[in-house]
Amino acid sequence: MCERFALLLVLLPGLAMGEPSRGYTQELAHAAQPGRIYLDLYNTTGTHTLSAPNQLRLGLPPGELILSERDMGFKTMVYRNIAVYTATDISLRSNHVNLRIGGSAAWSWDYMMFNFNPELVRNAGINTIALNAAVLLPIDWDSGYGKFQFGLESSLLDSRNAHTAVAFGIRWLPLSALTVDMIFIGDSGQSGSTFEVATPAALRINLRIM
Repeated sequence: MCERFALLLVLLPGLAMGEPSRGYTQELAHAAQPGRIYLDLYNTTGTHTLSAPNQLRLGLPPGELILSERDMGFKTMVYRNIAVYTATDISLRSNHVNLRIGGSAAWSWDYMMFNFNPELVRNAGINTIALNAAVLLPIDWDSGYGKFQFGLESSLLDSRNAHTAVAFGIRWLPLSALTVDMIFIGDSGQSGSTFEVATPAALRINLRIM
């Protein structure tokens, strides 16, 4: 459905530079400002990386409302560079309430930023802890083609059927309000999966529409 609206949204006037408050698949330590709206237009995560659903993020005065095809969540800042969030999904087939509760904290050194994103996931009555972390390195290159940032994400799941997931790629902001995440090396973290090097292993495109 998101792809059908892509052309219409690109033509909307008044777009300004901005990127969503998530990394490739994990949460970053900030929330959308009030009045801002972010929409995923294209998303191929889930095969060679962790799965991250298409999302609509709405900036509200108390925090950020996050909507996807599988859950609804809310994220807010509790201190500078510290955010907390929760998301819920009700499975009608199993009558289980699936829940995610987590937080994100960020630290910066010179031109590098570290993001730590621990998360408790309750799915079908089973609790799992995910220790997510990311290293972000902006590229100071005045090329005229927008802003670039290297990103390396890892996710360690408290599960006997999983290992550390990895996603390495580039975040590119070629135009105002357009964010393109290109993951070139990925591992979904599931048993039997291996590192995948591709061009790209996953692609995620997001548009800020307000």
